[in-house]
Amino acid sequence: MKFKKPLFWIIIVAVIACVIAAICFLAAEKDDNAFKGTEYTVNAALEKAVSQEVIKHSDGRYKKGTFASENHEILRAELIEENGKETVKVYLIAAYTEYLAFGKEALPYRGGENPTVITFEIENGNYIPKDFWEATRVAGYADSIREGFHPDIAEKIIRKEIAPELWVENEEKAKKFYSSANDKYFASSDIDGVSVSVKDFATSAEEPFIGYEITNNGNADILVAVDDTVKLYEYDNWYDVKKILSTLPDDDRLKEITVKPGETVAMKFAFKNYDIAEAGCYRLEKAITSGSTQGAAYIDFTFEK
Repeated sequence: MKFKKPLFWIIIVAVIACVIAAICFLAAEKDDNAFKGTEYTVNAALEKAVSQEVIKHSDGRYKKGTFASENHEILRAELIEENGKETVKVYLIAAYTEYLAFGKEALPYRGGENPTVITFEIENGNYIPKDFWEATRVAGYADSIREGFHPDIAEKIIRKEIAPELWVENEEKAKKFYSSANDKYFASSDIDGVSVSVKDFATSAEEPFIGYEITNNGNADILVAVDDTVKLYEYDNWYDVKKILSTLPDDDRLKEITVKPGETVAMKFAFKNYDIAEAGCYRLEKAITSGSTQGAAYIDFTFEK
């Protein structure tokens, strides 16, 4: 008895095999094209551009340290030329850390090290940032590195064969910065053109207080809140300090002070208005509005009973 060959199924299997082969070919071609640049020599201008982008990308991500430090190690840079344009893709480990002062000590507050890829377009010798990629810090970290990083380096990073301790240099920068600062308080502002300075730091007085001034060095009016916010730094975070007496005026009085360009407003923070009983690192915040920008003046201070 003779059986006919199942021609239909042979054709189907052949078609499926062809489709799979085509997909594999296209994937391989895509992988080959993803890293098709030629090696590019890193120069001082590119190093500076990388530093600026790491800081720009990280600034505002954390909860306001008073000193920020950036460090990085470039592992590879590639030049890609397409359609008359030159693009540089930089593969690096980037480290960004924010610090707080506790006396003259530098406390690391927020930050970390992460595999990063920054793409620049070269225009008239300048590096113009076009894209910023970093590996995900949650589930899928290894897959993220394999997908976005250069294959010659990705596995070495995953196996921790490339693991520069960039935070060490960041910490040294912070220690140097705080060693020259006042060991009791540190004043800063995150609003451009606004400065804050401490005039009286009377924490040992019978009724402790901090007298300070906020100056508007900008070109437009700013609004400074009358009310204060006080936080205590514990367990790697800021926690609100309980208010005992309200420092807000009655409803029929101003809750914000307008400070015109070139003007300075004097402020006084009284400890008795807040439950400041234990020694520690505290932060006084004074909310400031400049146009559509919301920010604050900060005074980080060490209180010793």
